[in-house]
Amino acid sequence: PLVHLLEKWQKPPLYLTFIGSVFIMLTFLVLNIAPVIVIPVLGMILLTLGEMISFPFSNTFAMERAKRGKKGDYMALYTLTFSIAHIIGPNMGMQLSHKFGFQATWFVMAGVMGVSLLLLYILIQRLQTENK
Repeated sequence: PLVHLLEKWQKPPLYLTFIGSVFIMLTFLVLNIAPVIVIPVLGMILLTLGEMISFPFSNTFAMERAKRGKKGDYMALYTLTFSIAHIIGPNMGMQLSHKFGFQATWFVMAGVMGVSLLLLYILIQRLQTENK
């Protein structure tokens, strides 16, 4: 229902991916506020919303960018990079948590998301100038 509602909004997929990524970044920042049980629950809500908004529309963007007859190639590359992230991410998080603690880990992850948001913003700007 959420994705269907957002599709009616008629915003570009990358714009919605950006919004979802902001929610994911906020999750990492919220987890540093306090160890009160409300904070992790809020973090999980933000993370869930971020994933629900970001992932379907990033998938849509990859499919829309593919040239005719190349959608399978694009989606294979998209899935491959997604899988690599799922291999590297948890290990990186465990190593950071072990060496520097959870608070530092959440700040590092928020920083990584900040860099991702910056790159996504640059991509959005380039695509807008490309389409003019």
